[in-house]
Amino acid sequence: MAESIFNSGKIFVGINYWASNNAINMWHDWDAEKIGRDFKRLKETGISVLRIFPLWSDFQPLTALYMNNGERYEYRFGEDRLPDSEAGHAGVSAIACEHFEELCSLAQKYDLKLIIALITGHMSFRIYSPEAFAGRNFLSDPTTIKWEIRYVTYFVNRFKCQSSIVGWDLGNECSCIARDPAFNPDHAYVWVSAITNAVKICDSTRPVITGLDESPISQGSFNLLDIGEQIDVQTVHPYNIFSTNIDALTSMRSVLDSSFRCRLYTDIGGKPTFVQEVGSIGYMNCSEKSEADFYRGLFFSAWADDCLGIMWWCAFDQGQLDYAPYCWNNIGSNYGFFRADGSKKKIAEENLHLKSIMDSLPFDTLPPKLKDAVCIVQRADNIDLIPVLRSVYCLAKQANLDIDFTYALEPIPDAKVYFMPSIQGNQPITKYRFEELLEKVKDGATLYMSYYNSLFRDFPEISGLKVSGRCLADSHISMEMDLDCILLDRINELYKYNIESCYADVIAISDTQPIFVKKAYGRGYIYTLLYPLEKMLSEKAGAFSDDLLPRYDKIYREVMKSVHSERCIDSDSRFIRTSEHIIDESNRYIVAINFSDEKQKCNLLIDDNWRISEQYYNTFERKTLELESNDAAIFKISKQ
Repeated sequence: MAESIFNSGKIFVGINYWASNNAINMWHDWDAEKIGRDFKRLKETGISVLRIFPLWSDFQPLTALYMNNGERYEYRFGEDRLPDSEAGHAGVSAIACEHFEELCSLAQKYDLKLIIALITGHMSFRIYSPEAFAGRNFLSDPTTIKWEIRYVTYFVNRFKCQSSIVGWDLGNECSCIARDPAFNPDHAYVWVSAITNAVKICDSTRPVITGLDESPISQGSFNLLDIGEQIDVQTVHPYNIFSTNIDALTSMRSVLDSSFRCRLYTDIGGKPTFVQEVGSIGYMNCSEKSEADFYRGLFFSAWADDCLGIMWWCAFDQGQLDYAPYCWNNIGSNYGFFRADGSKKKIAEENLHLKSIMDSLPFDTLPPKLKDAVCIVQRADNIDLIPVLRSVYCLAKQANLDIDFTYALEPIPDAKVYFMPSIQGNQPITKYRFEELLEKVKDGATLYMSYYNSLFRDFPEISGLKVSGRCLADSHISMEMDLDCILLDRINELYKYNIESCYADVIAISDTQPIFVKKAYGRGYIYTLLYPLEKMLSEKAGAFSDDLLPRYDKIYREVMKSVHSERCIDSDSRFIRTSEHIIDESNRYIVAINFSDEKQKCNLLIDDNWRISEQYYNTFERKTLELESNDAAIFKISKQ
């Protein structure tokens, strides 16, 4: 049985590896001595896991030979006949495999674990494939899939005896090599099944890992619902420059993005998820110092949110390399732990610092965090919900909440509070699932619904609002709540509602019209916000990092007033946020993180029945906590 690195309550630290001197060319320009020095350096920096990429074009270097009538006669290695061997039958290079075997021996020597990206046909925006399959769709063409299965079967059978290997990755971001516009979710399902089953027939002891950069929620190829049926572990590759670039790298939105995606993927796909690639991507986006600050915040957040592991992209700078793809794109450059001359960057020192913190803790496993609510992810064709759901995650964090996710077409789980954020489109949830949800509310649960452009059935009955009409808003909206005026931006397709009558409790108004109301429903409550708060925040730069902006989390805090909270601690800072990890009924670990690019100070608000009993990292006095950018405090509270 292979050792598992995917352990709840713990976090492994890994890195994506290409050789420091020749990167993608490492397999055909082999330098074992250099790789050994690389491995030693990475181990000394606190790295425990490497992701390794056997380049498809090097490991299965097939060419196709054709007759004059266009019929394929045979496959060869260039002009050389395939050898009469298992490797030859699979079209696999024996020389490349010898190099890989040597790499495994070096990993064993330096006690490094390996995740293997089996079909690496995409790397740094370049496609690498056997010449024989050029022009085909690598994930739907049956001939290509046949040879992929042969390759994977041979490779896994040959190397499953290597104890350093802890997981088989489908390949690096394989969705990028599905080039046919007609490629669809069923094609993806069949391909994933083919490769996954080929691996498991050969080796049932190690997990199959997606290796995907991202997955759609329910629609589209490699979606979470399909993927969750087939593999053992999911992955995310959350780069700020592609997803949260409206804010700085060290902002709450960017730091929390990895944790948010892991929790979303785990809840919707039903399989554990880790951060397989993450990085700053160069120094027009940050400095070496802010890169290290970001990494620190990411580390603590991923640990507290049980994200299992994080792997930086990548080990060594590559900007000095003068061949494709590094000479093609300007971002394919200097984003490693180490510079081209081999010297460490601040992030490498930070990694050692974080490892020392984890080693110093008196406990090995962090219990699961306390969760307060469930966010219902609506069904949405051709709508990218990720930015909205990320806003929910950040806003909940600022409101002293931690949430689970569930898909709207799946059975509704039991919860005290449900959030349906910024509802849009005409089919966000089926009638029978919504009726199931309403039954939960009748039994005492609380439901929050904010609206974007959706027309929702039975709206007067669930909201307590009778609408006489609506029209597109031509400016921002001012919401008056508890003597505060919260400005809500105008966004596309924003509607203003004329309310004819209201038989709900009015919490906030806009131009004398109810905009945020609470209605009793059975033994529970339904909160209605006639504004897509989460959608707006997903588009607003600085929404979670600008101290001059309104406290939008006040809206979520209002919803929680109707619920008995199990939480024992809060903070008066929107940036220093806490998670509670229950040890037993009398003790909890607390992880407080400063999700800000500046030093922050806060007062900890602790229930009168609880006290701070032990402090492990970043000690403080009298419940006043001060933390550097993206730093954390770890302590324990106990009942008086």
